[in-house]
Amino acid sequence: NLAEAKRDYETALELLVKLQQADSKPRNFEQLVTKTNLAQVYATLGDQKAAIKLYREAEQVATKQDPSVVEQQMVSIYGGLGTSLEFEKKYDEALTYYTKAHTLTKRHGMDASEGIVLNSLGRLAAVSGNRVDAEKYFQQAIAVSERTRNAAGIGSASNNLGWFYVQDKRYADAHAAFMRSSEIFSDLGNRTAQATALGNLMFVEGLQNRPEAAVYFGKRAVRLLQDVRRGLTGVEKQLQRSFLMSREETYRTLADILISKDRLIEAQAILEYLKDEEHGGGNTVRSGTTAEVAPYTEEEDLIQETVDELSHLRSLRAKLQTERTSAGASFTKQTELDSVDKSLRLVNAAFVRSLERLAASETSVSKRVEKILEERNLQAVLSKLKKDHGTEAVAVYTVIGTEEIRDPTSSSTPRTRTKFGWTVLVTPTDRKAYPIDVKGLEETVLRFRQALTTDIYDPVPDAKKIYDAIFRQASTKLKTTLEKDLEAALAGSDNKTVMWSLDGVLRYAPMAALHDGGKYLVQKYRNVVFTPQSIRRLESVDNPKWTVLGMGVSEKRPGFDALSGAESELKFIVSPRMFPGTVLLNDEFKKEETLRIWRDKKYPVIHIASHFKFHPKPDESYILLGDGELKIGDIKFDDNLFDGVDLLALSACDTAMSHNGREAESFPYVAQDLGAKTVLASLWPVSDAGTPELMSRFYKLRSLDGATTKGEAFHRAQLSLLMGEKIAGVTTETKPALSDTTGQGERAEKFASRPKLNLPLFVKRDGRPFSHPYYWAPFILIGNWK
Repeated sequence: NLAEAKRDYETALELLVKLQQADSKPRNFEQLVTKTNLAQVYATLGDQKAAIKLYREAEQVATKQDPSVVEQQMVSIYGGLGTSLEFEKKYDEALTYYTKAHTLTKRHGMDASEGIVLNSLGRLAAVSGNRVDAEKYFQQAIAVSERTRNAAGIGSASNNLGWFYVQDKRYADAHAAFMRSSEIFSDLGNRTAQATALGNLMFVEGLQNRPEAAVYFGKRAVRLLQDVRRGLTGVEKQLQRSFLMSREETYRTLADILISKDRLIEAQAILEYLKDEEHGGGNTVRSGTTAEVAPYTEEEDLIQETVDELSHLRSLRAKLQTERTSAGASFTKQTELDSVDKSLRLVNAAFVRSLERLAASETSVSKRVEKILEERNLQAVLSKLKKDHGTEAVAVYTVIGTEEIRDPTSSSTPRTRTKFGWTVLVTPTDRKAYPIDVKGLEETVLRFRQALTTDIYDPVPDAKKIYDAIFRQASTKLKTTLEKDLEAALAGSDNKTVMWSLDGVLRYAPMAALHDGGKYLVQKYRNVVFTPQSIRRLESVDNPKWTVLGMGVSEKRPGFDALSGAESELKFIVSPRMFPGTVLLNDEFKKEETLRIWRDKKYPVIHIASHFKFHPKPDESYILLGDGELKIGDIKFDDNLFDGVDLLALSACDTAMSHNGREAESFPYVAQDLGAKTVLASLWPVSDAGTPELMSRFYKLRSLDGATTKGEAFHRAQLSLLMGEKIAGVTTETKPALSDTTGQGERAEKFASRPKLNLPLFVKRDGRPFSHPYYWAPFILIGNWK
């Protein structure tokens, strides 16, 4: 009972199994109770077949006992058996057992148990479509449970009543019912039941087109479920999987909502929890393990603070009410109780307002469109680049958004949102717009990224889908496509550069790795990314003599694997055969020393090879240092910190990412805002074996000829890996890590598994060990590419 009260299912299971094994009497009452309790634990962990078997065994034991002794225990057996049968969709048989249980509760005056059985009968009535009986049973269950002070009964009935309201589209009533259920099970410490109620709140918020609020409730649910799973590590794998499978929908619904909001990094993290830990190996990437499950954004954190305050006030109110009941007329704390009641009303109102603000935080595309139209000087800059540098460059903006559609015949029906997308091509002399096919775009980009974060799968099928969605859509007005017009605009030059300003989910996809069915986009154009700050610096000239400040961590740190590739990468770049400079490695890479050197502004190039930990709170993302961590929040207000820096290379994982696809919250944007002319950053966990290859080739090509632009050097480095070409002065000493057994790794936490995707396997060609985009496409060049 103690283990069950704490929801320590592993201990409960262990004790009950021992009790059953130690029982020498095959038909005694103790065995009946043990089998019933054991069945309840199996049912909670999602193994309904094992639960049904134990309930039936208990039922057989009971037939050998005196009915007057075991009938009350039989209520638990019949009720539990009915619930497990209901989960198995054997509704008629479940109804039989619920009816038996109800008869016994009436016979013995078991009001508390009757509330639970009435709740079950209501569930079955709802499933069968008998809505009148369903609501009646649920309301009776709540009334009986309230009369008997059975909090668990109230919580369960409230949760089921909420679903009844959902089916009737009474979303406000459903929300209130699920909230009550969540609060009750929170007070009881029942994490699994609370997670169920929170998952239902996520669903209701989603139905009302309030995705941001839905994400908050979904994260709370997943955090609770992960907490329970951590306590199941000692039970057999089958039970661990059955528990997860029985609640898999909560994880997948949350991931789907995150994907729809362009929050792919968080969605991928949620889906990682669903992976079978028996698959995969120890590969190292330049990121670190996350102690916090489904971390909150700043907005979600504020809501959670309100929830915590509500929980405290409810507990205080319950305590005072208990004291008042005991003290009667001598109760002296009525003023305090009144104050608590007033505070509860205020905090509840604040909680509702917080949810409304979160739901209203949809980003409008109008501001982005305004920015595109305002950038009139971009065309002048493009013309000047062509005149002064002989570079044929164009800019392509993408805009992804939603528009609201109201039902004019109904004021109560929730508004629906429809996705739309456009590309805007800007040349020195023209501007044109083309539609983007956004149907299934988020899911395709997610699958594309999953195929790119390993060299096992062929990313081309999804790379082509995204290419077609962007490049091959013609508007009814233009009768042409971005593909055709882009080819025409750049036809007169061999020096072709496409500058991308990406929006929403497309920020997570490397344009260079898109595929037209015949070749990758990197084989057609140089692809760079630009931001509003980039335009102001596109015409500036690099320092003719590069000196490099190389910084990194190659040693193992708590939560982070060793990065042997980081050390070799830095020592290759900063060397007599490449660029002069300084290397600060491991313990020398200290926070205060680093900031001091950056403020001195002596190095045109800063190259960091270390771990990076992404966090949905932008200021909490950090680079691993030799003596701790450097958060974005530590530097974002340090004016002109990177002034005079021609290139800031962030050779780590996910350094180009923001939690919702907004560039303003990413590390490169902050760095450019602080003066960095160009930033090299990554879109996913990068290989510690392949990254030195790309970086070495990039810097070598840049060093061979000072006239070689950064964009050209980076483009040629990518092509050399794709095509298996050797670069003079670059010695290949590393091997790909994922599809062989070398045990080399990547720059992030050890992956528990690799995604099982319905994609063809990638076939490597002899002499092209780094031809998969996993190796040459994770980094993007942002800003001044000259």
